[in-house]
Amino acid sequence: YDDRAPYGPVNAYGDLKRQAELRVQSTYPAATILRPIQMYGWPQRGRRANLASGWIAKLRAREPIQVVDDVISEPLWAGDAAETICALIKRPLGGPVNLSGGQALTLYEFAGLVTQEFNLDSTLVSPVSTEHFSALAPRPRDTRFSLLRLRKELGISPLKPRAGLAEMVAEERRDSFQDQDV
Repeated sequence: YDDRAPYGPVNAYGDLKRQAELRVQSTYPAATILRPIQMYGWPQRGRRANLASGWIAKLRAREPIQVVDDVISEPLWAGDAAETICALIKRPLGGPVNLSGGQALTLYEFAGLVTQEFNLDSTLVSPVSTEHFSALAPRPRDTRFSLLRLRKELGISPLKPRAGLAEMVAEERRDSFQDQDV
C-alpha cells in the first residue's frame, strides 16, 4: 500500500482507523498521520504482549503455538517507531506516512525468526491457515507498505525483522545485567 492509497477497510477496526484519519485530516489538514503496522518489542511491565513477546513467553514455557502462514505483513520493531515519531516531531511531513519493517514475510515465517533469534524450540510452532481462527474478524491477507516517503523524505530505513529481534535480544541481556547489579 502506498501512503496515499485509497481506504478499503475489511473490518470494524480498520473502519474506525479510517474514520479517525478522516476526522484528523478535516480538523487539521496539515497533520502528519503515522501508520505503523504489526509492532513488536518488549512491552512495559504489566502491559499487553505483542506477537513476538507473547510467542517468546509461550515458547519459553514450552507451550506450542499456532501461527497463520497465509497472512503477509512487515513486522515493525518498536524502536523504529520511536525513532520515526521523534523525526516527525522535528520535521512534520503532513499527510499519511506508512511505517513497517520493510520486509514482507508471513506471520509463520516471523515466528520462525523469533525462534532462531531467541534460541527457542521451532518444533513448538505449527503453521495454520487463517480459517483456523474463524472467530477473529476478517483481516487483509497482504499488508505490505510502501516506505518510499519514509525513506525519501525522512531518510529512515527501519530494521528488518531479524535485526529488530536481535535488538530485543540485546535489550533483554542489558536489562538482565542491570537487574543483577541492583
